[in-house]
Amino acid sequence: MEGLESITQFSYETPNASGSCWTCVAAKTQCSFELPGAVALAPNDLNVENMAKIALAIDYDGNVYRSFLPMAMSHTPLLNAILAFSSAHLSRWQNTTDNSSNRYAVQALVELEKSLRDPILASSEATLATMLCLICLEAGRGSTKWRHHYRGLEEWLRWKGDAVKLEPFLKSWILLAAYQAATIFGEEPNPAICQWFEADDLSGTPRDQVIDPFLGYSVKLPRLLLRAASLYRARCSPSISEDAICHSVSQLQQEIEACKIDCTKPIQLASAFQSTNVSTAANTSLCQSDLWKRAAATAEIFRHAAHIYVYRVNARQGESLPIDIQHSVDEILNLLNLIPDTRGPGSNLAWPLFTVGLEVDSPELRGIVLDWWQILHLLGMESTRRTERVLVETWRYRDEAKEGKGVAANWQEVMRGQEQMVA
Repeated sequence: MEGLESITQFSYETPNASGSCWTCVAAKTQCSFELPGAVALAPNDLNVENMAKIALAIDYDGNVYRSFLPMAMSHTPLLNAILAFSSAHLSRWQNTTDNSSNRYAVQALVELEKSLRDPILASSEATLATMLCLICLEAGRGSTKWRHHYRGLEEWLRWKGDAVKLEPFLKSWILLAAYQAATIFGEEPNPAICQWFEADDLSGTPRDQVIDPFLGYSVKLPRLLLRAASLYRARCSPSISEDAICHSVSQLQQEIEACKIDCTKPIQLASAFQSTNVSTAANTSLCQSDLWKRAAATAEIFRHAAHIYVYRVNARQGESLPIDIQHSVDEILNLLNLIPDTRGPGSNLAWPLFTVGLEVDSPELRGIVLDWWQILHLLGMESTRRTERVLVETWRYRDEAKEGKGVAANWQEVMRGQEQMVA
């Protein structure tokens, strides 16, 4: 099939004859990783359990990650991708030498390339999950190579066409990657993703006090975050007036305000792309030690970060923050006190922490932000360390500019060439 062939040729190439791994072939560089022979697979619940907790904002009874093991038993690419992600993460977490993740990753890519040549296998959710696991693998490494896998995923969505019936959990996972690509690279999300928000079964469904357990924030917020990223692109277009941008910013801020989660009331859990609630806090681990309150606080931190992000669409560097945006900065710093660690809620706070960090100048507030980065680093995700370095470097440029020693740089300029996920 023509579409299938384009996916393979577009991103997922087999390793070359010299033995370089796929990610290096895609980046047109060389590395020392040798292709494995037959890889001895030793799947167990630990690998899936590790992914189920580290790559999820809120663990719950219907956690779809745990269905990956039986799915992977009949889909070798997914199995290898899970093993690659888990072994790489565990080695970072335990500070041990990683001797296996590269072998599993290369094997996953070799097998994935074969699956993409089979129309039936190519269209399966297991193939999609494999691509998403590979994105997580590279994101966890703090690598820019996650973009190659995301491009392959976009080609898969274009080839698939009607992807409305995908598992809602997988849609949330795709949405996270799409938002990262839109924010960091300025890319327009795949039209299929935007169409998911227009599904008939979502219209008229009560969405207050409902949090997406994968994303960790209100189910009403994902659509608005994509619109915010689109506003950043629109701002650079000469065909859109300043008044039009200001109007769009104002309207978007009002809609973000409507995503508020009341931290004193019970919450429900559902995918942003699912019309029915999958669980309530009473049926999940959130009940233990008031973890549901942490989930509500995390969702509110994301909402306030969205307010700040949208404000920056049309704000000038160096301007004092308006009262409402300063309130969002203060609220994020206060809400962090309700989340003492990264167990479940809090494990995904890199983006809001980065967003609020860009707005603080005093040593005391920067110290609070940096203390929380140290907590995030305990997750064993290299992306958090690299994102912290971008934040600190942005502060340095700003401070030097205030002293007349240089020119302030925005975070996009600082990150250029090292575009890892901010997640």
